[in-house]
Amino acid sequence: MAIIRNYDPRAKTTYVYESKGYYDREAHKTKTKRKLIGKLDENGNLVPTGKRGRHSAKQADDTTEKPSYEEEAAKYKDLYERYRKDSDLKEERIQALMSEVDAERKARKECEKVLRKMVEIGNAYNQQ
Repeated sequence: MAIIRNYDPRAKTTYVYESKGYYDREAHKTKTKRKLIGKLDENGNLVPTGKRGRHSAKQADDTTEKPSYEEEAAKYKDLYERYRKDSDLKEERIQALMSEVDAERKARKECEKVLRKMVEIGNAYNQQ
């Protein structure tokens, strides 16, 4: 792995790359892969570019006021209460559905008893 500097006369900038050599078995020759690290400023210092080096707009804009601890705590407390109420409502709905399922199971058992009785009566009638 090597560090390569490449001067671009159009931009009048020197770019710095990370170069890695490898052997391509299909082409039967050596090749290199280069990855841009950054560029050199007028003092010769490296300025990172690309996804690793760029700063997002949020990081660059430090002038925005940050909410106080009390405001943050109040916001999270409000969120907690809302989620708690939502969770309680869902729990009540689950209990209601479970009681409906129990009622349906009892009704099904009653129907099965009646059907068995009818099958017994039909079998007895056919045997006569």
